[in-house]
Amino acid sequence: MLQPPPPPPHRPAPPSPLARRPGPPGTAEHLAALPGIRVFDLDLPAVLAIAQQAT
Repeated sequence: MLQPPPPPPHRPAPPSPLARRPGPPGTAEHLAALPGIRVFDLDLPAVLAIAQQAT
């Protein structure tokens, strides 16, 4: 009986494009530094609840 092929060798995941890189600050840092701008860490249900509110 045929055996299944062995699994491929483990390769580490490539670095995320969102990973912090050394150098000048990016767009998010610039926006967060502006006065009057607030950054909230929301989960999906919270985002959907806010999006349904009339503005």
